[in-house]
Parts: sequence; structure tokens; C-alpha cells
Amino acid sequence: MNGEPKGSPFGLRAAYALDVTAQELREWLEALEPTALSPREDETYAALAFVAGQRVSLDDDDVRAASRRAVFLLATQGDPRLALDLNDRAVHAVARDLVTEERQRELLAGLSALRTEAMGLPGVMGTIDRLLADGDLAWRSLALAILADELGEDEPDDV
Repeated sequence: MNGEPKGSPFGLRAAYALDVTAQELREWLEALEPTALSPREDETYAALAFVAGQRVSLDDDDVRAASRRAVFLLATQGDPRLALDLNDRAVHAVARDLVTEERQRELLAGLSALRTEAMGLPGVMGTIDRLLADGDLAWRSLALAILADELGEDEPDDV
């Protein structure tokens, strides 16, 4: 997608938040397909959860507070700017701080809607299916994306 703000995780800004067209969303999903077929699962999970997560009711103050606490955890492990993954203590902390049943339902609804848009893209659809089948994985993926967004991580240009 053109005109993406810098500092968003994985080189994207959430499609729903930007009110992009269905064609732009489809193009983004098609660009994600090679990554979804590669061993970079954490990145793909987080990218999809980030877009689907735009349907999740999150208070900005809660997100900032959870992210701030997570950065302290990362700092105790060394450089907080190092690559994150789904098993980081900081990612688990953000997930715990922000989780509610309602928010999890909203995320799953967002993933279901995104799956509809991904028809014909087996890698993306398979990744979304894994997230839909494992609510904890989906929620940690969103937490990873939120933390990456707060840290201002950028994805390499190939996504």
C-alpha cells in the first residue's frame, strides 16, 4: 500500500484504520502471501493480527501503559530494540495486560473478516486459520504487533 506512515510494524499500517479500499487490502494480502509461505511465522501472525486487531476496542492509555511496562522487561534482557517474537516475556506481558473476553472476540471477528478477503491465498488463509484455531496465539500475535508498533519497528521492504 502506498503512503504508509513510517514506524508501523512490518512496514504496514492497519488497513481498517486507514479505511483502504478492498483492492488495496487484497494487494497487501497478496504481497504477504510469500511471507506466509515462509518460516517467518511470527511476523506473518503479527501482521495479520495487527490488521484484524483494528476491530479491537483498545484504550490508547492502556496500550501505552502495557507497552511501557513491556519495554522495562525488554530492557532487563538487554537492548529493547532487538527483534521480538511470540515467546518473549514482554509480549506475554502486553497480552496479559490487555486481554479481555470481549477483545478476544473482536480480534477473532476481525480475523474471520480478513480470511474472507484472503480467499485464494493458501498461505495467508492457512495462517489466519491457525490464528482462528488458537485464540491465545492470535492474542499474543496482536500483543507482538502492538509492542512492535509502540517500539517503532519497521519490517524489511520485502513485505
